[in-house]
Amino acid sequence: MLWGDFMLQEMAYVYEVYRERSFSKAAKNLYISQPALSTYVKRVETQIGQKIFDRNVTPIELTEAGRAYINTAEKILTDEKDLIRYLNDLSDMKTGTITIGGTHFYSSYLLPPIIKEFKRRFPGIQVQVVEGDSVSLYERIKEHPIDLIMDGGTVKESAYEMVPFIEETVLLCVPQENPINQKLRKYQMSAKDIYENRYQLSKMPAVPLKCFSEELFVLMKPGHDLYARAVEICGEAGFVPRSSMRLSQMMTAYNFCSQGLGVTFATDLLVKMQPGNSHLVFYRIGDPRSKRPVFLAYRKGAYMTKAMASFIDIARKQLFLDPQQSSL
Repeated sequence: MLWGDFMLQEMAYVYEVYRERSFSKAAKNLYISQPALSTYVKRVETQIGQKIFDRNVTPIELTEAGRAYINTAEKILTDEKDLIRYLNDLSDMKTGTITIGGTHFYSSYLLPPIIKEFKRRFPGIQVQVVEGDSVSLYERIKEHPIDLIMDGGTVKESAYEMVPFIEETVLLCVPQENPINQKLRKYQMSAKDIYENRYQLSKMPAVPLKCFSEELFVLMKPGHDLYARAVEICGEAGFVPRSSMRLSQMMTAYNFCSQGLGVTFATDLLVKMQPGNSHLVFYRIGDPRSKRPVFLAYRKGAYMTKAMASFIDIARKQLFLDPQQSSL
């Protein structure tokens, strides 16, 4: 039987079970009952004459035939999404949808003015925002129609295209009451120094990070760009950072640090967007890995819609040319 004879809806249902590794979770996501979902999956298995899932293990796994089915389903469902995007383009930006992913920080501070201008120019295009940490967003873009992700650092070049906009600087943030600050007065900076860009001056010395080898760090979880940079920067200074906790959002780590729960790494952009923080002392890092780009990413090979291209163009103008943003 040809793949074209299969209902795309049934294929999407099977794919959701594969994605969740659970019939109950998939049924909840699809807003149908679990028995109904099982019926759909069994119908597909009958059509292809093979079992797709091994139900004897927990969580369920794909059979060999199931892996072949899912590989093809991914291609077909992706082609369907690209077709819908192409058809939306034929409406000349009068209708359609664009979905933007972003971490909590970028979604809170960088995306709103870009979306506002996009909606002003293209009121017929619906803008949907998906929030999450970097790791989960890149997983979701493989399976859900997220068109663009705003993020900082790096992504897998083989899987995504990157459009960089501005560069942010990673700083070491330390609670003001930490006794170590007494020994490092000539290196420390206040929030005002960050607002006024004094940390960018070449005469501002970088702190010897080895001084913090015994401190507890609030780090991002493994898999996040800022976690990898923190480990590499500390490694270059000759120590492995001791972690008191690992979090999914940079803003959360920054706020935990503000409460004296450990030292952390955060970007100058975040500090500037959180005015009036008098609970922290900041230090410049001399490692080149303290510089990282802010960018929009999209799946390599994905159809570039007019809405996506327009959103990127507006982001470029907002982040480069807007006086308030360019001063960051």
